[in-house]
Amino acid sequence: MSYKSNLSKTNAYSSLKKLYFWIASNLLALVLIFILSNIFLGALYAFRSQIVEINNRMVLKSGHFFNQNGSPVSTSKRNASTVETFDFNACKELGEKYASDLLDDFFEFGKIGLIYQPWIQFSEPPFRSKKVNVLLDERGFPIRKTINPERVNNKKTIRIFTFGGSTTFGYSVSDEHTWPSFLSRIINEKAKSLGKPVNIEVVNYGRGSYFPTQESFLLIDLLNQGHRPSLVIFLDGVNWGLNDDTAEFTPQLGKLFIKEQEHKVQGLLYTYKWLPMFRLVTSLKFHLEEYFENLRGIENSSGYEDQDISRLINRFERNRININSICSLYGIKTLFFLQPNSAYSYNLKLFRPDIVKKEFNNNKKDLDALSLFHKGMKSNSSYIDLSTLFDTFGKDNRAFVDTAHYSPRFSKLVASQIASYINLDELKVFPELIDKAKLPGDKRIPVLRNKPTSF
Repeated sequence: MSYKSNLSKTNAYSSLKKLYFWIASNLLALVLIFILSNIFLGALYAFRSQIVEINNRMVLKSGHFFNQNGSPVSTSKRNASTVETFDFNACKELGEKYASDLLDDFFEFGKIGLIYQPWIQFSEPPFRSKKVNVLLDERGFPIRKTINPERVNNKKTIRIFTFGGSTTFGYSVSDEHTWPSFLSRIINEKAKSLGKPVNIEVVNYGRGSYFPTQESFLLIDLLNQGHRPSLVIFLDGVNWGLNDDTAEFTPQLGKLFIKEQEHKVQGLLYTYKWLPMFRLVTSLKFHLEEYFENLRGIENSSGYEDQDISRLINRFERNRININSICSLYGIKTLFFLQPNSAYSYNLKLFRPDIVKKEFNNNKKDLDALSLFHKGMKSNSSYIDLSTLFDTFGKDNRAFVDTAHYSPRFSKLVASQIASYINLDELKVFPELIDKAKLPGDKRIPVLRNKPTSF
């Protein structure tokens, strides 16, 4: 019995030993495969980076940054959207180097992403570069840098706040070529010619994708935080918001809120994102998500054809009435403009054929919805109609540097039209630009990846 028992124990030990070595050898093989795969992928990425860098140097040396059709020459700082939609022919007066540097700055700016902003979901982040700058105002709100003249100390200062979407923020143009910067130049020259003893500062609160409801809440927040502008200007009509009158990222934020309560955390893809293998997986994950998102369509779509136009016009009108009511309590003047839209009354032949095919599919339902919207808005005399400004600019002149954003020359025309409606005699001069006696709390400190830029 003793012999059999010992033999049984020996066999069991031998089996366990074999199992152990099998597991160990397979684990070792997996670890080696993992390490070698990362080394291989790392080498591929390094080789690719070298090729890209060589291409960048060749493009820079040649001084040839754009193709004949206006599209940018591909470099490491040109994403697919920029290559597909940007049109240098709409801003040739800037010169190729200037326009290329501008796109470089927007590429770096885009890598940061958006930041959270209370009540209104999101905002562009603070950012510094040669041609694209987002600062923080005195109360911690992000603003696109506006080129204002230096203050004269013995003069009082009045402020004009501008609101709108990405066309007001000034995507695809430099700080000096946004319409608020042009407005500052024009209105200050006007004040000087009239002998007005005031400094006029234009502050750009434009945000990508913003629509009137978001802008209303942003204005209320600014007033609550002590800001006292003399005039607020709204340029809207391209961005409508989602069907339920909510902001663009509402569905995603709703899901994120649920996940936070379920204590879900970032997985390995974030923790080990520096590894080449995870870099590959992350890239594949991004492209697959984008592919399936395109297949099923955007949730809670905000496409023109999906909107109830009568309710949409109510949305614009309600926000206008609310803004007017609030501003009247402070003695603040308001102006509301219906903006020019590349999808409405613009000569699409001015775009490259490939852009028209991809971005403007001439969907009859979209065009009908846009037509009904503009007809309804034009019947509201409180909105000043700038939607046909292309006629003034010249039907054969390119007004857009991409599919949606104004060229420098067209931005200047928009600013001059807006300036013509500003009566400087009607603007109230506040004793303080920030009413410090009415502050509700501390200065906002946005959650940033980098150190914030001060105003």
